[in-house]
Amino acid sequence: LYLEIPRHLSYAFGGLGILLSLASIVALAVGGAEIRKYATVVLTLGLGWFILPLVWIGRYHFGQKFLTARYWIGSWLIPAWLALAVAGFNGFLGDYNPDVRAFLAQKAIAQILQTNPINFVQVGGKTGVLLNFYTPHHGKQVQQVSELSAGSYAWISAKQPALSTHNRVLGTVQVYQLIQLGSGE
Repeated sequence: LYLEIPRHLSYAFGGLGILLSLASIVALAVGGAEIRKYATVVLTLGLGWFILPLVWIGRYHFGQKFLTARYWIGSWLIPAWLALAVAGFNGFLGDYNPDVRAFLAQKAIAQILQTNPINFVQVGGKTGVLLNFYTPHHGKQVQQVSELSAGSYAWISAKQPALSTHNRVLGTVQVYQLIQLGSGE
């Protein structure tokens, strides 16, 4: 009687693993790019859970005594961990602001960030923290754009009043702009 529940769970999750694997293979074959990212997570989980009944069958039908309860528990946990790892690799976990990441990945913006110090003019909030984190070369933190020298770069609030027309806006992400200061400051 004590073996019936684990056996039923093994077969049920093995069957679910097969269904998940088949569904994800179909999604990989005919789905779009966005669906494929999810399908890889589902495929990982499905193939992993298919191991559950194989461990059970190996232990109780083929007498493989090395397949202990630890293997059975591992075949529950490892697929879930692998699925979480694939989800993290695909950006489902930890990508709190894909707009900021996409903006910073633009070739022109990335090149400026990598080669120049970037100043910060009253940058705060969650997006400000991300900009601080993803900006590799920090310049000064100032209160006014007028405190910066011509030709320098800065993150500023998109709501900054009356910026000089000589400043060049390189891009806007959410409520912040990356600018290059002109000679009119």
